[in-house]
Amino acid sequence: MVMQSLAPMLIAARDNGYAVAQFNVDTVEIAQAVLAVAENLRSPVILALGQGVDRVGRMDAVAAGVRQLAQAAAVPVCLHLDHSESFPQIARAIRLGFTGIMMDASAHPLAQNIAETRMVVALCSQLGVGVEAELGRIAGVEDNLSNSQAPPR
Repeated sequence: MVMQSLAPMLIAARDNGYAVAQFNVDTVEIAQAVLAVAENLRSPVILALGQGVDRVGRMDAVAAGVRQLAQAAAVPVCLHLDHSESFPQIARAIRLGFTGIMMDASAHPLAQNIAETRMVVALCSQLGVGVEAELGRIAGVEDNLSNSQAPPR
């Protein structure tokens, strides 16, 4: 099946009353397991690579393996970059075949966050890549990053 961009996948889910699960897959083996269940349930799925995969220098290799699995899947699959804070990383992900991007400029003041997110949306929309964004901040810990502060203004 052809990989699907994030936006059409989520629009179909909304219009037809179902949810689409996103799973962070740090290895091809995890992606295989998630896809096996998604295919068994005949459910679209979002396979996300997080920042940890890139920090250890494995994003290109893992993305290539996951993309190959996604292209052979019997269900719609979005290959999604999770929590990117970098335009160069986003451009690289697009070249690697990602069909969804999560822009996270939440460490910046809201106006700057919105401006940077708009630039990512402008680039991605021309290429058919869906964008998710984190506007503001949510308290908690993710990817070993703690956030207990209110967002900057």
